[in-house]
Amino acid sequence: MERRHAKCQNFIDVCTTFPATPAAVAHPCDESSLRGAADAAALGLIAPILVGPRARIEAIAKQHAIDIAALPIVDAPHSEASADKAVDGLPMGTRCSRLDPGVILYLMDELKMDTRAIERMIYQFGCERSATTQAGDCIER
Repeated sequence: MERRHAKCQNFIDVCTTFPATPAAVAHPCDESSLRGAADAAALGLIAPILVGPRARIEAIAKQHAIDIAALPIVDAPHSEASADKAVDGLPMGTRCSRLDPGVILYLMDELKMDTRAIERMIYQFGCERSATTQAGDCIER
């Protein structure tokens, strides 16, 4: 168990060297989802775009003292509309993805990594960089 946590911490440390990746967080209408997005933003891992009912998101943030003042909110009336907007309705400049293609270009151009080195780096760490992943959820590869 200890090793799995260390592996994820190593991955987080690497991720913090890159710019935060825009990530839609669809319907963050519970404390855990909203706090995960805010915490990941505070670590610089993602630039979350909250997608859901604005009033409800703001009420949850207030109730649980979660600072979302700097996070953009795309208003959507319910969970299904939130999911639709999260994957389809965001402008291209803030499109969300699991791995920003710009990261691959940076690794190749600036760090002179070849495709095999990038592949090893990605698969060496068994957890995905997302707002909802917790250290204990990492998969050892």
